[in-house]
Amino acid sequence: MEKRSTVEALNDLLQDLIDSRELFGGRVVVLGGDFIQTLLVVRNGNKSNTIAASLTYSPLWQSLCLLQLDENMRSLQDPLFTEFLIRLGDGKEISDDNDFITLPKQILIENNVDQLKVPIDYVYPNIFMSSTNVHASLNRDILTAKNIFVHEINDILIHKFPGEETEYITLDDTLDPNDQTHYEDLLHSLTPNGMPPHRLILKQNAPIILLRNINPTEGLCNGTRLFCKDLGRNVIRVEIEIGDFAVKQGFKMVEHGVAIDVVLELPTKLSHLMAMNARMLITAMSTYKDN
Repeated sequence: MEKRSTVEALNDLLQDLIDSRELFGGRVVVLGGDFIQTLLVVRNGNKSNTIAASLTYSPLWQSLCLLQLDENMRSLQDPLFTEFLIRLGDGKEISDDNDFITLPKQILIENNVDQLKVPIDYVYPNIFMSSTNVHASLNRDILTAKNIFVHEINDILIHKFPGEETEYITLDDTLDPNDQTHYEDLLHSLTPNGMPPHRLILKQNAPIILLRNINPTEGLCNGTRLFCKDLGRNVIRVEIEIGDFAVKQGFKMVEHGVAIDVVLELPTKLSHLMAMNARMLITAMSTYKDN
């Protein structure tokens, strides 16, 4: 959900453009969101500032028409999990003195087993099939809370993926060549948003995801899932996985044979899994429909 100030600014803008004092200038505006999520972030704000930034505290809230969606579509076969999510979102789940809750046993992995192997084997039971039938990996993802876990599990999966590895290394150079030895390891450890990891291992038919908008009119947008069709020294041939541009192929240039030009050419990473915060996780697990 956006801060109330964003919605209020949209209301003021539409009223000025249309020269009308009606809500949103008399235009129909549809807002979608889930209030069962983490609170907004207010820089240097306290609890009161954070709560006050919510849309429900805006003077516009009383004028909005609220449509309630209350049937969980992704958990129709698991009513116990649905009830747990609702109790958690409503703050009714039993907690201890430190406000910690106890997760249901059926969604936990036992400590005496390989905690990474269990979700990997469950989501990708036959990783070899994905190498011959690229569509076998559609609608399969492992969700994690942090990007560091994404890279760790992706490394495990790409090594399990059959085929010959092709390694691409970024070129991390300091402005002052004298600082190269001091900061090279630090630069290699950084993975800013929209940029791939320093060491990227790919195999034929491995799924990757685009990290930035390259050519939206051709379907190459941030989040587009692709398959690696051919991995050359200087060129990578990819194919769009799903959507209106599915099966469309393209070529991505690689600089200097081993170094990916992450600024202009190939901002991608493996897409076996993705990182999601608490708000996104609850939203992903809770898709509803209107009665």
